[in-house]
Amino acid sequence: MSVVTLTVSDDEADIRLDRWFRRHYPHLTQGALQKLCRTGQVRVDGRRATAATRLAPGQAVRVPPIPNASRPPPLAVKPLDARQGREINQMVVYRDD
Repeated sequence: MSVVTLTVSDDEADIRLDRWFRRHYPHLTQGALQKLCRTGQVRVDGRRATAATRLAPGQAVRVPPIPNASRPPPLAVKPLDARQGREINQMVVYRDD
């Protein structure tokens, strides 16, 4: 992985930097982007930028190496055993038609 410089296109005019990153790097979390901006790794036209920076067409966005980590998989749901099913049924206060 290496540093990449991308140019803002015309259809991305006046979009916030964090939303631009969401389009190009959907797996990157907001917290991770904030940290990259705080540490100066993300730059727009060679200057430090915040996540709220508005982009203009033709600006160069410096993107640091970002791992391709995807979001963690959802937790597996275990089936209930008979005892747990009875306990849950005892907790029901009202059941209608």
